[in-house]
Amino acid sequence: MIMRSYRDDARLGDRVFELLERVFPGVGVGRTNGAAFGVPWESVSTPFVVTEGERVVAHVGLMPLPLFINGRREVVGAIHAVATDPEFRGRGLFQSLMTELLTFAANHFQTLTLTTAHPEYFHTFGFRVVPESIFRVAAPPVAGPAGRLLDLHAPADRAVITSLIRRRTPLSPVLGAADDLGCWAFYEFGSEIRYAADLDVAVIVERRENSLAVFDVVGAQPPSLADIVRIAGVTVQDVIFYFDPATVIGGCQVAAHDLEGGVWALEPGVTNLSFMVRGQWESGDRPLMLPRPARS
Repeated sequence: MIMRSYRDDARLGDRVFELLERVFPGVGVGRTNGAAFGVPWESVSTPFVVTEGERVVAHVGLMPLPLFINGRREVVGAIHAVATDPEFRGRGLFQSLMTELLTFAANHFQTLTLTTAHPEYFHTFGFRVVPESIFRVAAPPVAGPAGRLLDLHAPADRAVITSLIRRRTPLSPVLGAADDLGCWAFYEFGSEIRYAADLDVAVIVERRENSLAVFDVVGAQPPSLADIVRIAGVTVQDVIFYFDPATVIGGCQVAAHDLEGGVWALEPGVTNLSFMVRGQWESGDRPLMLPRPARS
C-alpha cells in the first residue's frame, strides 16, 4: 500500500522511523532535532511507503526545498530517506515507489534533487550527478572576540537562528541554501553554531586539525573572511568552505569533490554522498557545492 500523507495515520511517522533506524542507525536524532526546532518531520515530508501489515517495509520521502540557484530563490523537490527493509529487498519496491513519486512530483516541481552514496540506483530514473568542489583559502589571524555559542534548546536562541535563516542572503551566485527550516534543523540543530550580535550573523564551523571547516553562514549580510574566523574564535592555517563562498571572498583554491579520498565528508565517518538532479538545472561548469543544511 502506498500512502502520501502523515495526516491519515497518526503513527505513520513512528513506523517510518522504525524502518529508517534499521537501515540508517541513528537517523532518528534528525527527527528529534526537527521537532525540537518546531519543524516536525511529518510537517515537511510527503511519504511514499509500502507496508506489510502495520510494518513499513519501504519508504521514499519528498519535500519542498528552497534553494538559491543562479541568484534566484527557487523551490525544488528533494528526495530523501530512501530505504527498503533488508528482508524485503529484491522485490521491486524501490522501483514502484520511485515511479509513484515521480508521477506525483511532475505536477509540483520542475527540478528534483537528492544526495546518495549509490548514484547508480537513480540513473535509470533520469537523475544525473552534479560534480562538486570544496573551497580553500589561507586563514587570516584572529582579531576580536569570538561569537557566542547558540543553544537551540533555548527559545531565545532558536528565535535568533530562525530569524537569520528567514532573512538569509545568497552566499554563492551559483547554488546556496535558502530559507528552509526543516532540512536545516535535521542536520544542524546539534552543530556548533556561533553568533556575532554586532554583525547579526551566525556561522556553523568545525575545527579539523589546522583547518576550519565552514558549513554555513547565516545572516542578512554576508560577513568577511576575517569576520568568520573571528566569530569562530580559533587560530588555524586555512579555511575550507563546504559551499561556494563567492560573496564572502574570491580567489579560493578550488578542489574537486574527492569521493574516494574522503576530501568531502559531512562529518568523520559519514559516507560521502553524491549530489544528483533531475529536470531543469543550469549551472554550467562553474564550481559549486550543495551546502550541508540543504543535503536531503
